[in-house]
Amino acid sequence: MNPSLSLALDFGTGSGDFACLLSKKFEGVIAFDISDRVIDVARKKYGSISNIKFITTGDVKDTGIQANSVDLILCITVLQSIMDDKKLDETINYFNDVLRKNGFIVALEFASDAESGFDGSASYLRFIRFKDWCSLFEKNGFRLHRSYGFYHPTDMPCHSYSEYRRKLGYSKFKALGLVSKFLNLTWKDKYLNYIAAESTRRGEYDFIWTDKKRSLSKFMVFQK
Repeated sequence: MNPSLSLALDFGTGSGDFACLLSKKFEGVIAFDISDRVIDVARKKYGSISNIKFITTGDVKDTGIQANSVDLILCITVLQSIMDDKKLDETINYFNDVLRKNGFIVALEFASDAESGFDGSASYLRFIRFKDWCSLFEKNGFRLHRSYGFYHPTDMPCHSYSEYRRKLGYSKFKALGLVSKFLNLTWKDKYLNYIAAESTRRGEYDFIWTDKKRSLSKFMVFQK
């Protein structure tokens, strides 16, 4: 296998869905989360996948990951939830320690280009502007490799997401919530995936935008 695909870290893995996707491309995947409960959910869903290692600890620095051993770190709406400036800085610096030279971080976070217009009322989210994310990563030894705009489900929905919600409908959404208490969750996931596939069947993956200035969120790719 290509050495650049040997090990990935899914930072803040949640239910493990992205770790599962990474496991199809990488020789090994570390699925990390600070929550024991969500790691338990991830293990139940994907514990049978032999190349995923699940780790939970209150501090990412206690994971035991070797320095210069990781090729890719994936962060999906996780860094924006680290409210303490010092801890956020230490986390990104830790990424520099475990990433190999030329390794990548792929982060999807709130990252608007606007100088104003943020709703700062959410106590559990940081609203950091794109240029400030770039400065923060640069300070910790990374350079911006590429970035893409990403839709927002309420403030800036894309056509395919609006179509997904229309096909699902409020009544189906509520019904799924009820039946999932009694039926296998795998069935629910398959149905939602089917609706999502129907909504993008024309190949219009419009949730990633080249016009980054439109978007409140961005996929940001940084390289060590």
